[in-house]
Amino acid sequence: MGNELKEYYISTLPDKITKAEEIAREIGTEKGLMKGKIFFHKLSGSAGSFGFSDLSIMANKLEIDFDNYIKNDIIINKDDVPMIDELILKMKGMLKDNG
Repeated sequence: MGNELKEYYISTLPDKITKAEEIAREIGTEKGLMKGKIFFHKLSGSAGSFGFSDLSIMANKLEIDFDNYIKNDIIINKDDVPMIDELILKMKGMLKDNG
């Protein structure tokens, strides 16, 4: 994939990081879980489309986890999902490496 497209995607990461941090703060609510599921679904697809398979795989795992929490009516807190912090660090690392 062209470097211009990858650079474009990298330029969108600050907004994605902000959104992931917001979701991490709201994770203990049903609304937060639904927002997380939708966000991680979109992130998984977009990251994969732009050639960032590691980020796509992490986001997909979180999407599946959030879907299971919703289906089973399980309310969790941020400490139950350390992968969110890993995903945020991954995106910050991508920014640093390409910025």
